[in-house]
Amino acid sequence: MQNLKRILTIIAASAGVVAAQADTPADVATNSLAKPTQYPWVSEATAGLTIARGNSDIVLFNAKIGTQKKTPENEFMIGADGAYGKSDGVENAESLHGTGQYNHLFNDQFYGFINTDALKDGIQDIKYRVAVNPGAGYYLIKSKPTTLAAEVGPGIVTQKLGNQESTFADIRVAEHLDQVLTASARLWEKAELLTQANKTDNYYANFEIGVETAISKTLGLQLTLNDSYVNQPAQGRKNNDIKLIGGVSYKF
Repeated sequence: MQNLKRILTIIAASAGVVAAQADTPADVATNSLAKPTQYPWVSEATAGLTIARGNSDIVLFNAKIGTQKKTPENEFMIGADGAYGKSDGVENAESLHGTGQYNHLFNDQFYGFINTDALKDGIQDIKYRVAVNPGAGYYLIKSKPTTLAAEVGPGIVTQKLGNQESTFADIRVAEHLDQVLTASARLWEKAELLTQANKTDNYYANFEIGVETAISKTLGLQLTLNDSYVNQPAQGRKNNDIKLIGGVSYKF
């Protein structure tokens, strides 16, 4: 009898330990729903169209698309844009542009990158221009409402400007800012300067500033100012091109 009581005591104690270690139904449900942190691609497309008839005969179409993915260690940005327009039968916009950048973060602020950029612009008589620039970047500000980064690095440019083809080493300096203004509005700005390494009077610069306001969860309105400056343009072309572009954006 005494041995039976001892056996029952051991069984009861073992059952208590198992019960204490077992997951409750709530724990099981929580564990089954738990998923690793994911970093999805975030994409946006924007398009704008202007048509005027009467005293002026104007058609202007522009579109751009971009996607990005950011993780604690890597950042990927890819984009493309184009514009086409005529004013009284004369082309005043004809461009196709693509860009991509990969950043690898060594810590929260310092990163290495490789940037690629390709452009065809009929108005500037740029038959093609392709630039590849690796380098180093640093987040001067990296917070939820504001990011500000600066970049520098060497690279190579190959282009055909008018009838002149050239390939040269370059130095690229760039910065970009993203600022959340309100819960439904943001502002961004970016600038870059590319200079031929052994001929500093041969350079070009790009500047962009824009603002976007959301009108729904996926739709928004954008207004962007682009300025493209070429110090040694194709023959018969001006140095500076400025575009003010409005459009509707769609996030997906």
